[in-house]
Amino acid sequence: NKVKAKALYGLGDIYSRQAFWDKSISSLNKAKIIFKNINNRYLAAKCENILGTIKAEMGDLKTAREHFETAIILLGSKKSDILKGMLESHIGILENIQGNYDQAYIHFQKALYKFEKDNNQQRLSEVHHNIGMVYLEKKNYKSALKEFNRAFMHANKSDTWQIMCISCIYKAFVYNKLKDYTLANAFAIKAMDIATKIKDRLSIADIYKIRGSIERDKQNYALSENYFNTSLRINTELKNILNQAETLYEMGFLYKQTKAFKKSKTNFKKSLELYSTLKIKAKIKEVKEQLSLLSTNQHS
Repeated sequence: NKVKAKALYGLGDIYSRQAFWDKSISSLNKAKIIFKNINNRYLAAKCENILGTIKAEMGDLKTAREHFETAIILLGSKKSDILKGMLESHIGILENIQGNYDQAYIHFQKALYKFEKDNNQQRLSEVHHNIGMVYLEKKNYKSALKEFNRAFMHANKSDTWQIMCISCIYKAFVYNKLKDYTLANAFAIKAMDIATKIKDRLSIADIYKIRGSIERDKQNYALSENYFNTSLRINTELKNILNQAETLYEMGFLYKQTKAFKKSKTNFKKSLELYSTLKIKAKIKEVKEQLSLLSTNQHS
């Protein structure tokens, strides 16, 4: 039974990395039942952890948090610092998405302490990336770059390709914000190279979104629209509501720049609907501001 459950867990883990959500959830739920029956709370908690990350990727933040908190309860006072650190980190990600940046930072620091104690390069790469994301949301680009560089360094040491990939993605994002389009493109291409190798479809969708932003800012509007549409198509296939909302939001700006105000309004509205479904207050506020600016511009 234990071997069967471990095999199901392994399948669930691989499916989750390839964004085959239904297959992953099914395997992990089967594994979790067996682990609970044989009273292996640690491995049941590991199942809950991945189920939480899947729900977060799908944009169901409430259920994601429930999975992470269930995992913490299952672990109880068990000495499993790495898994506890991962759960702290994942709750931090949810706080960051919801705009609670200081809370997110606290969770990441707790995770960092646990991973440093264990000198776990892979987990250190993940948590530095997540701290970078907090700085990114606060528009502190210099500190964000520092954290993404640290993330890449630890990921390189541990052969954690997925983190190497997303570090490059967000370095591309930062350089685009800093209007250094040459470096932005270079990191986007490097990220695509890694994402294609490891068949990481979520990252591929993200890269198309960032390349869409780069080309929009360079005023290559047709190419930008093309990249955004590709990103949107992949995210729709993967049922990733959060990334769909982000891409539609960026497309709203593209059409605003090209004075296609009707299209801009449609995209902002679709983005608002998705952010409202996810109950992400900070983003709802941002999109509403854009919609009211659009109305003002059209009337003036």
